Amino acid sequence: MRKVFLDNLPKWEIQGKGKEGSINWQESLGKLIHFIYDDIEGNIEIIDYIKEKQKISIKYNNILYLIQTQKILNCKINKIFKISNKVHKFKFEIDKHFKDDKRDLIIIDKLVKIKFTNKGKERFELWYKYKCNKCGWDEGWVEERSLAFQQTGCSCCCPTPRIVVEGINDIPTTAPWMVKYFQGGYDEAKLYTKSSNKKIKPICPDCGMVKDKLMSINTIYNEHSMGCKYCGDNYSYPNKFAFNLLEQLNLIFESEYMPYWIKPRKYDFYFEISINKIILEMDGNFHYTNNLMNGDSVDDVITIDRYKDELAKEHDIIVIRIDCRKSDLEYIKYNILNSQLNGLFDLSNIDWLKCEEFALSNLCKKVCEIKYNNINISTYDISKILKINRGVVIKYLKKGSNLGWCIYNAKEEMIKSGEAKGKKVEIFKDDISLGIFKSCNDLEIQSENLFGVKLYRSSISEICNGKRKAYKNYNFKYVDTQ
Repeated sequence: MRKVFLDNLPKWEIQGKGKEGSINWQESLGKLIHFIYDDIEGNIEIIDYIKEKQKISIKYNNILYLIQTQKILNCKINKIFKISNKVHKFKFEIDKHFKDDKRDLIIIDKLVKIKFTNKGKERFELWYKYKCNKCGWDEGWVEERSLAFQQTGCSCCCPTPRIVVEGINDIPTTAPWMVKYFQGGYDEAKLYTKSSNKKIKPICPDCGMVKDKLMSINTIYNEHSMGCKYCGDNYSYPNKFAFNLLEQLNLIFESEYMPYWIKPRKYDFYFEISINKIILEMDGNFHYTNNLMNGDSVDDVITIDRYKDELAKEHDIIVIRIDCRKSDLEYIKYNILNSQLNGLFDLSNIDWLKCEEFALSNLCKKVCEIKYNNINISTYDISKILKINRGVVIKYLKKGSNLGWCIYNAKEEMIKSGEAKGKKVEIFKDDISLGIFKSCNDLEIQSENLFGVKLYRSSISEICNGKRKAYKNYNFKYVDTQ
């Protein structure tokens, strides 16, 4: 007796098209077909359906085989028994454990896949199903040669995943901060991993503008930004991370430090502690790979870094460089904790999540929020609060004004805040007066030419207002004009 039992398979209900009552193979995936073939009785599992070729992929006796649907209907399945009777020598048994630097897998099943060459000859492949002890996924399959000789790891949690598993390696699970860049929100973001090469047109989470050019998902992850041309602050993730770190350490520091002897180049941060002068450089990915943006090679960048380090040394300044080739909280935190910074400061109380939060924020929007909540605040005061250059503050306010984030008019602000007049200020060194200037701003502009050092208005003002004692070995006071 040779018979297949198909009553349990779903049927088409479409009338008038010749399908009514016939098997709906697409809806039959996972179903079992019971059969009797001479003295053999058993079940065949339907794994997949290839509509174009009218074939189904079936599993029998741990063998995966592609067969025409018509042959199933006519019970012409003798070929699978011939294949099943052949001896297939698996190298590894179920429960075999593979553990090394790349993987931690346990074999939980195995099967033979039948494939055909271009000439129609059968080719047998031995495959293993595994459970990954790192991520918990237990639906992965790997071919024997890849498992044995290429040390293939888990398709779900390897550095470049080959499959997306919601709740394990999808973006909302591994990098939830990225969801806001997808126009389709959560439902779109869950379809990809953070390392995906898929290109999308991201939406700015701050101003709502959609990028007019395609951008790969992994670039958004690596840069922690889409680089919005409408409201972007042009500060990198590592620099904002360090910015907040220095703030938590209650340091007085300068960002984008540009002394006259390094122009037109600049350093990321400058601060002083005790008798030490420190420059902090957050070395992003372009320090380690060719920079496609400006054409600099790795060797070019190394040469520039050495030049900057040597000039700093000549001016008795210590340079601390942090490897930030990955814009990642744990990566940057690890490198900071293993740098000279950990010898200079007690970093045990640093709120690293706060550093991450600030690094993911938009400084342009922060500037505009401050202005929106205090319409009379000056650009100088905003620059002091956020410790960024006043020129940058003005640029951000102009952007924000166009976006409706704040109200800003440069000429009106000059008159309203009194920035055009200013207060006269006197500069001292070793208690000797070096001159009187019409304002802190005027002194800042002339300082490099007159004294060979850049003196910033915000720091000069802090001395005059008694908020600090000295600045770069100089002292200052407002001159009473009454």
